[in-house]
Amino acid sequence: MLLKENPFYILNVKPSDNKQKIIDHYEEKIFDDDENQTIYDNAQNILLSPNKRISAEVRWFCGESNNEIDNLRKNIELNVYCNSNFKFNISKFNVLLYNLNFIGKDDLPHSIITLDNIYKNLNTDEILDIINKERKKARITEIQDMENVISEINLLRDDFRVVCKVVTNDIPKFKYIRFVNEVIQKVDFSKKIGVIIDDFIATYRLDANAHIAEIDKYIDDDIKRIKNNPSEENFDLLEENVRKIAAILRPIYIFDKNIGMLADNNSDNYFYKVRSVAIDFYNEENNIQIALRISEILKEAYTGFDEFINKVNEDIEYLSSHNYSDVYYEARKAFDEINTAIDNKCYFEIGHEEENLLFYNNEFQRSYKHIIDEFLTRTGYSLEELSLLYSSAAYIVRRVANALTWANEFKLAFEVIKIAYDYANKTRDEECLKFIKKSYDSIEEDAVNEKSKEYYEAKEKLDSIYDDIQQNCWFENGHDITNKNYYHNIFKLKHKN
Repeated sequence: MLLKENPFYILNVKPSDNKQKIIDHYEEKIFDDDENQTIYDNAQNILLSPNKRISAEVRWFCGESNNEIDNLRKNIELNVYCNSNFKFNISKFNVLLYNLNFIGKDDLPHSIITLDNIYKNLNTDEILDIINKERKKARITEIQDMENVISEINLLRDDFRVVCKVVTNDIPKFKYIRFVNEVIQKVDFSKKIGVIIDDFIATYRLDANAHIAEIDKYIDDDIKRIKNNPSEENFDLLEENVRKIAAILRPIYIFDKNIGMLADNNSDNYFYKVRSVAIDFYNEENNIQIALRISEILKEAYTGFDEFINKVNEDIEYLSSHNYSDVYYEARKAFDEINTAIDNKCYFEIGHEEENLLFYNNEFQRSYKHIIDEFLTRTGYSLEELSLLYSSAAYIVRRVANALTWANEFKLAFEVIKIAYDYANKTRDEECLKFIKKSYDSIEEDAVNEKSKEYYEAKEKLDSIYDDIQQNCWFENGHDITNKNYYHNIFKLKHKN
């Protein structure tokens, strides 16, 4: 039951109003609006029944001041955000659940966590007491069975799921994934997980499964194309779809891992499907390069999936060390250590600009770049081994350049991708050269358009602030308090800086 569906709102009565007042308001409503008599009939029926009205009381604001409730009614009528100062947790839960429809997307993760904390702290004795006090004023039979209240509190979870579905349906898929990741990051897994968080993740699971089912069909097509023609274009298509699925599954994996439910997690289905293709290329066609290429795709896509990364690292180590000279093994080991350092210290996501830049300045520039060049200038390699090492060096340096793009250092990333491109030109691997050239072109474009990108990011943020003001402020007489509240509670704290 949402606030607009609550009988107290529909008939414009208070929980302390007696039977006659409820009937009077009902008659006024059907006199003024006889087309909706069925709605008013149902509302009156609920409020006049001591058992049925519990659901309305739990979802309303029993025990709160009339001024606060009157202000809330006005906001519900206007379909806008409600600033409130309610005393009781059940009231705070109900109003925050209502406000989810109007809160900015950046504030939603904090609001979900707040809802979860409020729900965990709901006191059934307190709720029963405030409802019965209102019933006593209204001369309505008081609630004797606590189980009736507990049952309605449990059903609040259904209300949350309905609102959550409405809110998330309005968010683009990539922002939805980011939003869920932000919620997961805010969860304190050292404490017992609340049912609201559990319900939120359950809702996301259903959405994720539906989205993944669509993408999985494309992966089947990508695998077929690679088997027929292992071109860089086909690898790019596979990489794009593998990354999408991994991104969707990441928050579920992290959540399940932290609560000890990985055994029931289906993330491995999609990982092992693609891994089996790499294994087939090695076992059936003896094509190490394609097997390595697919393994590298999995490694980058499944960052954060510890079990899968360990498995794919074993695959890469085995494939890389198969039937080559000792000097090549030594170089591969050094390159693998550099890749491990990149795995541990670089981030291919928003919010880690400083870490990526520090890695480049303090480790890659001062050490790893010299190690790569030292191994590439050693003697004793076969032509094939040297070509493979140049390919590996190109991929490593390309990862560093990619990390710098996530740090918004596009011009510096372009200087680094030039090094990778130089290495790629010294291999006999045409697919590697095409792959690095594609990254080279992309980063070069980003470097040229760096200022333009900053401009559009700033413009997008300002447009968001403008839309927020349009939704929450009034440009006419009679709304002084609302506008002042917006300025002090939202604009000054959130937007001004």
